[in-house]
Amino acid sequence: DDLYQAYQSQALSAQRTKNKIVVEGAGTPEVNGTYIQGGVHEGIPMYHMEGIWDDREVIFSVFVCTFPNGEKSWFITIVPQGKVPGKNTDVDFYKCSVSTSDACGMIPSKGWRQISNGQAPSPTCLFVTGCLDDKASE
Repeated sequence: DDLYQAYQSQALSAQRTKNKIVVEGAGTPEVNGTYIQGGVHEGIPMYHMEGIWDDREVIFSVFVCTFPNGEKSWFITIVPQGKVPGKNTDVDFYKCSVSTSDACGMIPSKGWRQISNGQAPSPTCLFVTGCLDDKASE
């Protein structure tokens, strides 16, 4: 599938230069791993990782979504191909409320809880800043 090949080559070149999130300790092991920053949703960076769910190749995503009542939450989810993030077509695993202190787009490390397809325990998330130039570190 061309989308996945394009994603893989982009992910390889982005591996060291883009910001990342490391998801660890989730009771749903498929969501654990390193998510690479790519795209924005509601003005806040999104993060993506390819994986397998239900015997299919999917892209897991982490992003912020605003509810009709104005509350915001981070989600670890699968957005089906061709669909818009934050809709009821998403396959949700975990969510974490956005407090006003971290509304600038910093991923919360703790406070995640399982929803829909997520299993206990809930994960922790670590934000890793990318280095701008990998050549400089060699």
